[in-house]
Formats: sequence, structure tokens, C-alpha cells
Amino acid sequence: MLRAPGATNGSPSSSASSAPGTPSGRYVAQACGSILDSTTNLEWYVGPDKDTSWDDAVSWATSLSTCGTGWRMPTADELKALYDAKQTAGTGYFRDGQHYPAKLDPAFGGIGGGSWVWTGKTQGTQAVGYNFFTNGPAPMAKDGAAPGGLPRFTTRAFAVRGTPP
Repeated sequence: MLRAPGATNGSPSSSASSAPGTPSGRYVAQACGSILDSTTNLEWYVGPDKDTSWDDAVSWATSLSTCGTGWRMPTADELKALYDAKQTAGTGYFRDGQHYPAKLDPAFGGIGGGSWVWTGKTQGTQAVGYNFFTNGPAPMAKDGAAPGGLPRFTTRAFAVRGTPP
């Protein structure tokens, strides 16, 4: 099961970059480690900064009990609402001597060395990932392998709860 380093399923990780309760624009880090989006009223939890298969991401998100229960995998539209071309979070994936950071509010800095996040959607034998560097979804192998023999994507897990507006 996917867990934040040093965290148990019921304990917080350092997923939010600001102090608990401190506003970061529209995002407010909660004491338990989640991030509340004051615009959509969705609550987010950033998974560990490690490459994650889709199956592991689903298992982690649906069994997460940090901050309470009711977590699920996000949709591509929910992830798209987080995209912010003017901001960066984490270092992003590294390829050919260059970093490609996620274009997200720094409150989501726990994404670390990734720019891709899994959605809960599958397409046949593939799952859909969301790229926060280029701002779009794409199907890929559930283990993170890119289509067409491209290098693997470093894909992260986010959990979300609440009802989108």
C-alpha cells in the first residue's frame, strides 16, 4: 500500500507546504495534512513523492483515513481545475537534463519529482493520467509506461473528497 514516508494510513504526511490553516491564495492547508480548495470546496491529499502505479494509487486513495474517510480518485476535470500556468509545485519530472515542474499552487509541493497524477478513469487496459506540466489528460499503461515506447512517466497519487460544484 502506498504511504507517505514515515506516515501510517491514519496519520498526516507533509503534503501541504504551508502551515496548517494558513491560506495560500485559494488553498488552505489543514492541520491533518489535507488541502482545502476554497473555490470548489474539494479537499485534497497529496500522496507520497514516489512513482506510483494506477492500481496502487486506487488502493491508497480509497483506503486513506487521514483526516477522516470518504477519499476517492480524482477526475480529469477536478485535476484540471487545479492547474495554474503561473505557479509551480515540486521539482517535476527530470528528463534530458531538464526539470518539468507541475504547474500547480505551491500548496501542492508534495508532488515533488512528478508532474503526472492518476485519475480514477480507465480506458480498456490503460488508465488516464493528468499532466500538470502540459495541462492535459492522457491514457497510459497502469504501471506508468508511456505510449509509443517513450520513457516512463513519474506518476503520483492524489486523493480527493467532496462534491464538485
